[in-house]
Amino acid sequence: MAKVFISHVRSDRTPARRLAAALRQAGHEPWLAEDALLVGESLSDALARGLKDTGTVVVLLSRNAQESGWTNFELSLIRSHGFARERLLPVRLDRISRPEGFADSPPIDLFPGEVAWREGVERLLRVLGGESPAEARPPSSESSPDNLPPRTIPFVGREADLAWLRERLGPGRCALLWGRAGVGKTSLALEYAARHAADYPGGLWWVPGHEGPERAFAWLAWNLPPHHVSGLLRDELESLVEGMHRESLSEGIARAVVRELEESPEPVLLIVEDMRSREWAEWCSARHVTVLGTCRGQPSSLMEGIASRCVGPLQQEDTRELLERMGLAPDILGTGHEKLLWQRLMGRAQFVGAVARLLNQKVMTWEGLELQWGGFRTRAVGVLDLCIEQFARGSVTRRLLEAIAVFTPEVGIERSWLGKTVEDEPWRALERLGLIQLQGEIAFIHGGTHQRVRVLAAPDDWKDAVRRVLERVRERLIVYRERGAWMEAEAAIADRFHLEAILRTAESLVPAMFWAEVAWLFAECLLRARQHGMARPLLFRALRLLERLPDADLELRASVRMSLAEVLEAIEDRGSARRLLEQAVAEDGKNAGVQPAQKADRLSRLASLQWEWGMRGRHSKRKKRWGAALQSIDRALDIDRNELGWSHVQLPSRLMLRGRILLGLGRVAEANAVLEEALSVGELVLGPDDLGLVTVLEALATARTARDDDTSALRLLERAVDISLHRLGEHHLETAYLLTELARGCARFGERVRARLHAERALAILEKGSSPSDPQLLRGLLRIAEVLAEVGERTAAGEILERALALQEAAAVPDFMELKVLVEQALFLELEDEGQRTVTDVLLSRVLELARRAPLGGQFERSRLEDFVSTILRSRQATPSSDTPVPFLAPTAGAAAGPLTRALALLSSRDTSESEKSRVLRQAIEEARQGDDPSNGARAFFLLADLEGRRGAWEKARESAGQGLQLALRAGVPGLVAEGYRLLADAALHGSYYEEARMSYEEAVRRYDVLGDRLRAARTRALLVALLLQLGRHDEAAAHVRWMREHLADPVLTQDARHDMQEILRLVERRTLSSQGQGARQRTP
Repeated sequence: MAKVFISHVRSDRTPARRLAAALRQAGHEPWLAEDALLVGESLSDALARGLKDTGTVVVLLSRNAQESGWTNFELSLIRSHGFARERLLPVRLDRISRPEGFADSPPIDLFPGEVAWREGVERLLRVLGGESPAEARPPSSESSPDNLPPRTIPFVGREADLAWLRERLGPGRCALLWGRAGVGKTSLALEYAARHAADYPGGLWWVPGHEGPERAFAWLAWNLPPHHVSGLLRDELESLVEGMHRESLSEGIARAVVRELEESPEPVLLIVEDMRSREWAEWCSARHVTVLGTCRGQPSSLMEGIASRCVGPLQQEDTRELLERMGLAPDILGTGHEKLLWQRLMGRAQFVGAVARLLNQKVMTWEGLELQWGGFRTRAVGVLDLCIEQFARGSVTRRLLEAIAVFTPEVGIERSWLGKTVEDEPWRALERLGLIQLQGEIAFIHGGTHQRVRVLAAPDDWKDAVRRVLERVRERLIVYRERGAWMEAEAAIADRFHLEAILRTAESLVPAMFWAEVAWLFAECLLRARQHGMARPLLFRALRLLERLPDADLELRASVRMSLAEVLEAIEDRGSARRLLEQAVAEDGKNAGVQPAQKADRLSRLASLQWEWGMRGRHSKRKKRWGAALQSIDRALDIDRNELGWSHVQLPSRLMLRGRILLGLGRVAEANAVLEEALSVGELVLGPDDLGLVTVLEALATARTARDDDTSALRLLERAVDISLHRLGEHHLETAYLLTELARGCARFGERVRARLHAERALAILEKGSSPSDPQLLRGLLRIAEVLAEVGERTAAGEILERALALQEAAAVPDFMELKVLVEQALFLELEDEGQRTVTDVLLSRVLELARRAPLGGQFERSRLEDFVSTILRSRQATPSSDTPVPFLAPTAGAAAGPLTRALALLSSRDTSESEKSRVLRQAIEEARQGDDPSNGARAFFLLADLEGRRGAWEKARESAGQGLQLALRAGVPGLVAEGYRLLADAALHGSYYEEARMSYEEAVRRYDVLGDRLRAARTRALLVALLLQLGRHDEAAAHVRWMREHLADPVLTQDARHDMQEILRLVERRTLSSQGQGARQRTP
């Protein structure tokens, strides 16, 4: 066997030693430079001595190695001793590009994850055995992606458990392993994943389940390997984080990840550590997702219906094999002690491994261990106590262990958060004893170890650990804030859930003001990274804490209010932001130590929000709101002039805001004077061609227009365009925007030729300077179309609207607000030219189909757009009588029309067997698939679901309805989609998937309402209300009950539908009377 030198940087020492252990176990002789160095010997001499009989040098390549430069230095020393390049073997620990020195050598990949690591080691061993790197490449170029944690002990025995898992698990199925802590549940789940990785090419994903599905999938969203995250998921996550208006962000992110897993074309295995509720099966019920969970103790009644198996203790023979595989020599253990060890440890694999490490490393002898049994009271957890108590309280190693146990009972945490200058030795000592697992810069801790550490540590130790970590976090965030290095801060919080967990754990253990300061600093980083959804709850909590403290730092409280106002303003809640700023300004009056610049900044921001508040209000209230804005900006300007001086850089923008407020109040002459002052001050402070002057020039042009000085206004706009061209270049989007504004001004002043030329120039800049996915392109096109319509270029404007709509149809997430603007512009074109009506109808139909078909985006804006366009179309054409229901399931022209027609004929026949009907429907489905006929394919699936439901096969019916719904959404037939949601809800209800049934019924009702199909809406509402009452959601049922009462006499309804609604209404009345009676009895003494 070969002698192998492993070249690595210091920060990659853990994977280097793990690799050395694997090579040593295979019979090779690996060595590391740090182990070979003698006292007083240089690295060059040690390499010269060790390389004499070394056959291969394995070079570990990683991001750490790229940043360090040590690897290149070590390689130069190796080559200086005459070592041939052909004997250098590159091994990648991260997905990095191939270095220049190894351009001709295909690297071996040892990426994180149990399966990827095992495959990489096997390939490396084949290369060391004589194969070329290219020949040793596995049959598939990409193994199953995974994030499985590393294992600390070898796997032995449990073949019967693995056979049970093979039998029970499959696509769309769920199984649960339960048993006592440390018995080996996680090891069994990881072994199953490793052996059957080929069955799950879609990925092997591990998630912590102790906080429920939402938190677990949100955690997985930020821990998926970058190469596995599709562009669609990445775009959706960004849109959720930036645009979600609610405080709870986890559910939206979790739904996006689940959708990504469910839409995977290949099977996926999800391993859930500590799964505690049945919700997991409901969240992961897709046909491609297999769920394997573990939990301590017997599953509760809520888990009924999920296949479960108790993982028992290891057999005595398995215990002996485990000790042998961990390298425990017989002379260390002593003769006949295996049985005693097995009995005392109760066959729990984790504790057997801990004892083996203790004895192997001479930390404890067998005789010493025997002496301790009495004190353990025969409890196996005492073995962990021995391991933990090896480190004195207050030592660096013990403090690290306590800090990990505080913050990471189930999930890894970045080592850098736990110690600023901690050497590797404490980490290695903890890893050698199996108390933690290191995977790169992430430290993991097992649940059993976590419990024992918490038992052995005093409460003051917890507080001390939390305080130390929080101080480390605070130091980092202060540095980032002082430097303004927000990109660096964003990189530091790439895994935001670590810091969120730290803050959640620390809140009750540290002083409230200290916690609020760290939370504010963290929220500031989140703000700069545009993570408003995560910053908002942190700032709310910090503000509530500071408001309850009588001696709170006023400046800190005002800063928290400012940051929270910024968040609320970003998510369009300007009313709340304005009220927060008013409170901050009021507190500034009481705080004598506030800095003048900060005070002026808060007054200026408050004035800006008050100005916008007035613009959105009714005309009768505008003057009052703008008057308040004028008072605020005047106070800010007084501070600028009297305390900060005329050279303050914020003075031009504040003068500009005052000018706009005066213009809104109708004081045109004063507004012009103030804006001219803003321009002159800006030229002195910023320079004559600074970009900051552009907004001032625009405002001054508006003021000139208000006093009918059109020539001067156009000159000012032209100057703004010149500054933009000079500073930003001809192809910048800001230049296109200014040219569009200039074109709009020319059109308003009747200069149509100049307006058209400027609009065409802006369009050319947009085409060159933006990509089709850039939202600025859509907005720019709509503005240009508006200008062209004003100057009579209706054909060109229509073409631009067509182009804008095509961009939205190709986008992953349509912008529904901009689509509404597009519809309004199309209607304006029709008003100018009656011949545009047909074109407009086509465009409106396309917008409606896009709104209904789009899978993502804000549900509220989407629904409003759909209702808006539907109302327009219904008012423009005769609506068919709703007395005759739309035949949604009747075949339409397509490849599967013939087979579907024959299937419908057979379904109505009593002489045909159920199996024959099913066979004909499946034939129609196959014809639709081959002929790309999604609408008829969806109809066939729906008929099959109905047939299976009548037979009682509700799981099959649910699967068929789900597949049909996907085809209906693809076909874009509104009625068919609504019918699909109803059928899916029926099947889910009978299969006890109540949450899925509720959501599907609600979507079906909404779509029937949009279609104007009151008969189907009534029938579906009756089922929905019955389900909501059963679930106890009376508030959600109230709106539907009102609709049923209002439409009970609707002539469209059939007698059966009216009877169903009457039954539901009587049930509602009985429930209401019952709840009132109970309340009265409770009040009676």
